[in-house]
Order: sequence, then C-alpha cells, then structure tokens
Amino acid sequence: MRKTIIILDSFLVILIFLLLASVFVLTGLGARYPEINRFASWYFFPTLFVILAFHAVMFIVTVIFMVIGLTSTNDRPLIKVYRLARTQMIMRIVQVPFYVAIFIIGFLCLLTIFTFAVTFVLAIIDAICIVTTGMCSVAVYREMRKCGLITPKEQTVYSILGFIYCADVVVAIIAFVSARKAKRQLKTPVLDVCQTQVFLDQ
Repeated sequence: MRKTIIILDSFLVILIFLLLASVFVLTGLGARYPEINRFASWYFFPTLFVILAFHAVMFIVTVIFMVIGLTSTNDRPLIKVYRLARTQMIMRIVQVPFYVAIFIIGFLCLLTIFTFAVTFVLAIIDAICIVTTGMCSVAVYREMRKCGLITPKEQTVYSILGFIYCADVVVAIIAFVSARKAKRQLKTPVLDVCQTQVFLDQ
C-alpha cells in the first residue's frame, strides 16, 4: 500500500505533461482537420478536472500516510522499508524529465501575454506536486530512521529537502544509498523486524 501511494503521488506531473502534449498534438492536427479543434476545446478542461480531482484524493491519502508514519510505533520489516526508499528514489528520478518538459512549456508560455496565465497555473501545479511528494518523503524517512537506516539528524535534513525542487531527487538518491549500505552492515537478516537503535547505540 505504501509503495502504491509513493507511485501514485508521482503521477500528477506525468499526467499534466501528457495532457499538455496531447493538446499540442491535437492543435497541430486541427490546422489540417478543423473538426479536431472542436474536440480539443471540449477535451482539455474535463480531463484537467479529472486529473486534479484524482490528485486531490491522493493529497488526502498522503496526509493520512504521513500522519500514520509519524505517529506509528510499530516496527516494519527492514526489507519493506528498504524497498520504500528504493521506490521513492526511482519515482523521483522518473519525474525529472516531466518536470523539465513542463518548465520549458511554462517558459515558452511567458513569451506571449495570451499564454502568461498558463505559466502561472503550471507553477501552482508544480508546487502541489512537490508538497505532495514531500509529505510522502517525510513518512518514508521516518520509517528509515526507526529501522536505523538513517540517523535522526539525517531524517530531519532529508525531510526538509524533500520539499525543495531538485534537492528532493538528490536526497532521495543519497537516502537510498545510505539505506543500502546500512542494510549490508546489519547482522540481522533483512526479513527481521527493524533494529531501531542500530546507529543510535553505536
């Protein structure tokens, strides 16, 4: 379930890019086939509403996931926490080209006054994306700290950086590398319950 939340949280920026790309394609085809323009004008806003509604649900689910992760005292199997860190890193990397593409589109929209509002909307959507994935990261880093995969100081730093553009990708990679090294150093099998004080007792 937690891995599913991490994956779905990353979908907003991907879906927004696909929506914009489809609009550009339909607009291009509309130059030759006028009937496509009518479909494109009808298609954009309902699709955007569905995407935002989906993400609104995921935002609420992520808040619940974060609260449970911060308040839960239950220890999770180390292998599951390790896989959470790996999934998070993969999804942050997957998002990078879509963020770059949306940034380029937003920048191009700044060039004309008629599309200036599009840039503003894309900036808001990007902010929503980073906040949502940041909250998800908070819960993941909490689980990693409980397992001793990262220190309390690292948990705090990683959680803050998870809300900052670009830094969230870098810190997700660093956290995974740290988790992989720590997992190899643990003497207990990876299927055992988390050893919370592995680093704190050293």
